[in-house]
Amino acid sequence: MEKADATLGELDNLQVVLGMLADHISPYCTPASPEPKEVKVADGKLEEAKAPLERVLEEVVARLCKLQSMVNDMVARLR
Repeated sequence: MEKADATLGELDNLQVVLGMLADHISPYCTPASPEPKEVKVADGKLEEAKAPLERVLEEVVARLCKLQSMVNDMVARLR
């Protein structure tokens, strides 16, 4: 669990650095696209019980997807 928490912390640091990079290169790029919106659950079904590590790993995957979209946006803006 400690490693998962450390991973989340490092992903936060990476997001900050990517944001700084985006700010730095923005004068040389096309306008930024809006950030993707969070997907909301359509139906009100009860969530199944998950282990704490499983919840953290799902959050890690979600943050990695968001960071990947940030990088893809920067690459597209640089082209």
